[in-house]
Amino acid sequence: MPDALITTDAQGCITSWNPAAERIYGWPARDVLGAELEVLLETDFFPLQGHEHVRSQLRSQGWWRGYVLQVAHNGTLLRIHSTASLLHDASGVACGTMVLNRIVADGAHLSAQTIEALVEGLMITSGDGLWKWDVTNNWLRFSSQMQELLAYPSEKRLELNQSMMQLIHPDDFDRLAQSLNQHLEQHQPLHCEVRMHVGSNQDCYRWFLIRGQARWDAQGYPTTMIGTLTAIDYLQLNHAELEDYNRNLEARAAENSSKLQYSLQLVASINAATPDFLYTYNLAERRFVYTNRSLLSFLGYDGGQTEVLTGQVLTALTHHDDVIKLQEHLDSMSAIADDLIVEFEYRLRNAQNQWCWLYCRELVFQRSADGQVMVILGVASDITVRKQTEADLRHAYNDLSAANAQLARANRLKDEFLANMSHELRTPLNAIIGRTESLREGLYGTLDPSQHTALATIEESGRHLLELITDILDLSKIEADRLYFEIQQVSIPDLCDACQRLVSLTAEQRNLTLSVSLDPQLPAVYSDGRRLRQILLNLLANAIKFTPAGGEVTLAVTWQPTEEQIHFQVEDSGIGIAADKIDQLFQPFVQIDSGLQRQFPGTGLGLALVARLVERLGGSIRVRSAPGEGSCFNVALPATNSAAQHSATPAPRNGLRILLADNHAAYPANPDHELSALGYQVRLVHDGEECLRAALANPPDLIVLDLQLRRLAGVALIQRLRASPELAAVPLIALTALDRPHDEALCRAAGASAYLHKPVAPHILHQLIARMLHL
Repeated sequence: MPDALITTDAQGCITSWNPAAERIYGWPARDVLGAELEVLLETDFFPLQGHEHVRSQLRSQGWWRGYVLQVAHNGTLLRIHSTASLLHDASGVACGTMVLNRIVADGAHLSAQTIEALVEGLMITSGDGLWKWDVTNNWLRFSSQMQELLAYPSEKRLELNQSMMQLIHPDDFDRLAQSLNQHLEQHQPLHCEVRMHVGSNQDCYRWFLIRGQARWDAQGYPTTMIGTLTAIDYLQLNHAELEDYNRNLEARAAENSSKLQYSLQLVASINAATPDFLYTYNLAERRFVYTNRSLLSFLGYDGGQTEVLTGQVLTALTHHDDVIKLQEHLDSMSAIADDLIVEFEYRLRNAQNQWCWLYCRELVFQRSADGQVMVILGVASDITVRKQTEADLRHAYNDLSAANAQLARANRLKDEFLANMSHELRTPLNAIIGRTESLREGLYGTLDPSQHTALATIEESGRHLLELITDILDLSKIEADRLYFEIQQVSIPDLCDACQRLVSLTAEQRNLTLSVSLDPQLPAVYSDGRRLRQILLNLLANAIKFTPAGGEVTLAVTWQPTEEQIHFQVEDSGIGIAADKIDQLFQPFVQIDSGLQRQFPGTGLGLALVARLVERLGGSIRVRSAPGEGSCFNVALPATNSAAQHSATPAPRNGLRILLADNHAAYPANPDHELSALGYQVRLVHDGEECLRAALANPPDLIVLDLQLRRLAGVALIQRLRASPELAAVPLIALTALDRPHDEALCRAAGASAYLHKPVAPHILHQLIARMLHL
């Protein structure tokens, strides 16, 4: 028979004890016969309905069925489903009780911690007032229902904790104290009816039934006590009202039991369904108290392996790099706060002999009477896949970083190559453009109109050649977002006239008609004049190149006041472009037809550069074309309001000394040099060491320094000059034909007063010198 069959006499003493009772409770029959059943098993009815309710039903109906909590011989707390029936003698008088007890689920013991958790839940959900007394620390906690029963205001809840015993009627206090002492000292059931003060009226009392059950430690001292407070005013009601009240009370008890059963089933379902490892861990004993499944099973070990490794899981399977960290983590858990969740990761070897990463979240679950952390609650998740993904991402990031470093090095080498080529090409152009401008300004004598026109053409051609050289550099800068603009007021008529002069010779050679049309309402335009000239020259050159002899090329400039835009329209009667090829027009190094490339050679950069410059200037470009019908390019640019005002070249003061360091032969040291012509005393040197010696020997009023000198050059030369007290405050202008990122910042940090790119227009240089010398 699987159920415990127990009989008692009329006083509740055990008269029979079957083998199933011995197996379930752990006492042999010879040790329990004659003992009081409830005292032996420390029976508590669940959920705390009270002994009198059970006895009342036995007397009135002859049977009772429900749940009880009982303690086995080894101290284990058991949840029992109990059925009790009265026994009668031959004359029909009740002479004892027969009890049939069965564990709710085979082997399903409820730990003390679980019971405590259930009680905590009942503190919230029970219809009766529930209370819990920490005897050791004299600390009392009660449910919200108890507060309602006593009609105590919520703002005085803490006060109720401290003064509950003062609510007992003075005539009932001694009786309650006697019952309490008998329960704690003699383990007799606590069952006492008392009057307690309720509400705010001093004379208002109600009758309550106080029931409780203590918990004793191994030495027999009470540690905690849990009980109920039930209003028993219904005893004064008539019989019908009493029956109704009993039915409601039974329904409430059944509802609470159902809720508890549902909660237990829910917890069991969660434990079974979750893929994580749930556990409680005893810190002092370094062992698992409860787990939803074996940790070894969680790691994939079979039954035989589990039996061998049980008890040494963390020591035998932990990765050697994590052993000390795990020990330190467990030690630190003894000092954490109750509301703190600690996260920790470590590795264990799984059944496939692979390292499995576990991510744990732990908190305090139980403390001892003196406040020490005893048991922690944790959830462990397998994050091996995530860790592998993170490692793969790190490797990919490192590979990408290496590739980026190689790409950056390639870009740096490209920038250096382009900068060096820019220096080699710009330096002679600097002499051409500078000398031409000096001739035009009359520094070498008076010019007649034809000579002036010829020099203007030479200067414009030199500048155009410079712009062609810089097209590749500019395109590279645009792609790298390092192209900067110099905004100033631009004369659109002068700009169009200059562009027309530069391309007119080519148009005449190809027997083309070139015309320019300007809107008389054009406003003042603020933009980068050099970039506008690049745009127009590229569009005009392109139109001329693809227009057969006898054709026409037109530049029309109009003002659109509603849009506040200037429209530049370049139209030709050339070969035209197919509609499916227009999208390729603005791609660098691309011509739309390989046959055209052989017939009309070019770099393929012009239109690509035009499109990017227009975009950076805040405008747009549209194309209208058809094969055999020519093309029309329309550029719309805003007329901005910010401008750099262009001032006339100031007249310098005679006799100021300038040290000019330049290693290019086309920059001669003769009395009629443009700086000398303006009244400066100019000394020309050709390398860095000569510059340093000349400056130290006779400190000048200003130094103009080419950064690409021989022997001693660049930042090093600037630092050497600034190291001398006599030269520390002398204005120093750095000139360079290179175009490398951060060069200007390095030069200024070394002590340069100004930084200019070659070729620099003479009037710009003159203005800067005059400003630095306060002229």
